[in-house]
Amino acid sequence: MGILEHTVTALQRGIQNLAIQGAADNIEGWLGTLSGQDFPGARDIEDNLRALHEHLQSGDIDGATVAALLSELASDTQRAASSADSDSADQLQTLGRLLDDSAQNLSR
Repeated sequence: MGILEHTVTALQRGIQNLAIQGAADNIEGWLGTLSGQDFPGARDIEDNLRALHEHLQSGDIDGATVAALLSELASDTQRAASSADSDSADQLQTLGRLLDDSAQNLSR
């Protein structure tokens, strides 16, 4: 299972069920995957992933901050999906929706 499928599966189970270290490890995997990529929005996604990773590692996690970063990542991911090949586009759209749902759940 690739990182995209792994992330979708994890988010489908609910963000509340993700261990912080597991989330941080997943983000590190994404940062490695995105390194050197040059598609529209890649830099924004990397920047938001780094910010989320740093926040999760800080030990002082604020749900509103995580929700805001997830919302940005959702938008970035959905924009990236529009320029992705057809095989990846659907999965990226799903990931974007799940990130947005997660952000909304944390905001409640």
